[in-house]
Amino acid sequence: MNGLTIVDTDILIDAAHQISSSNLIAAEGLAQAIRQVARKAHSEEDLRVGVEQALSATLQALGLTATPEYEKTTLSGSADAVYGQAVIEYKRPGRLSEKGFPAKLAEQIARYLTDQARRAGGRAKQAEALEKMIGIGLDGEHILFLRYSATGRRRESPLDFRSLPDFGSLDGLPGGFQMVGPVPVERESVELLLLYLRSL
Repeated sequence: MNGLTIVDTDILIDAAHQISSSNLIAAEGLAQAIRQVARKAHSEEDLRVGVEQALSATLQALGLTATPEYEKTTLSGSADAVYGQAVIEYKRPGRLSEKGFPAKLAEQIARYLTDQARRAGGRAKQAEALEKMIGIGLDGEHILFLRYSATGRRRESPLDFRSLPDFGSLDGLPGGFQMVGPVPVERESVELLLLYLRSL
């Protein structure tokens, strides 16, 4: 049939459990490191430097290679960190708890994502590129995720999300951005962060 024997399947299952277990441990360790950095950070820059160091060490421990670009200039400003199709925007600790600020940050991130998608070519290619991207807002205490859906379909997420008005999307295209969070920086939310960085 598929060439796997029962023993081979057991080995694969054990390997999958070990990988899953190491991801959980890595996510918990990174969540703790992020919260610790936030407690000590006095500014957005303090947070960015500390989290980027912890994130780099975690990705390396998981066997992932990442070469982020920092302060990447777009038409709308400078994105703090860009990992391929993922944009991370850092804010000083506690900022995502301020009333109305998460929506403002989501708008900022949406503009950065849209700026990057414009390089893909025509509108259809831009929408396709935008759907493959993820925006992440992080203040060390809370994290939010931003995804685009050209069709308006609900994006799958293990965490609660809400649809946002069609800000920052490509003119003339249906759909819009959907935001997960802000949610506390905990193992579950950091698992999602690592999942997005791994898959993009």
